[in-house]
Amino acid sequence: HSLQRHLDWASGIAFWREFMISCSDDGTLRVWDLESYECKEVIPVASHDLADEADTPHYLTVDGDNLYVAVGPHILVWAIKEGPELVPTIACKDHTDDVRMVIVNAPAGSIYSCADDGTVKVWAKETGQHVNTFEGHTDEVFCLCLSGNNLYSGAQGGQILRWQLMA
Repeated sequence: HSLQRHLDWASGIAFWREFMISCSDDGTLRVWDLESYECKEVIPVASHDLADEADTPHYLTVDGDNLYVAVGPHILVWAIKEGPELVPTIACKDHTDDVRMVIVNAPAGSIYSCADDGTVKVWAKETGQHVNTFEGHTDEVFCLCLSGNNLYSGAQGGQILRWQLMA
């Protein structure tokens, strides 16, 4: 099945129950019903209370009933309600360049992000407050992986770093 198109390249896909949520460089999030393949809602990223008007989404992930979207140098969080309905909640704002990936560690209460500013950041999951910054990459950081008490980050120049997290 082909789903209705975004108006620009699709940059992220995540699933929540029987729905798929996608983001695009067209500045929108789309909620898709996986049974009918219909687009149920188009949400401008700028509709988030804490969004900057010009930023576009680069990546998204779902953890429980929350949607985390990398938008420009920020992470915007929406609560996913029945329907589904996306309700803006918090924003994580401390990167100085585009965020490339976001992962959530619910048991630790943490959000991790990496960005073109060469940093990896840790955020409090409930408040969005910046907790820590890991520096050491000399290039843009594009990917993250969590394994036990270790967080791994990979950068454009091929460098992979391991960060030991507090137990």
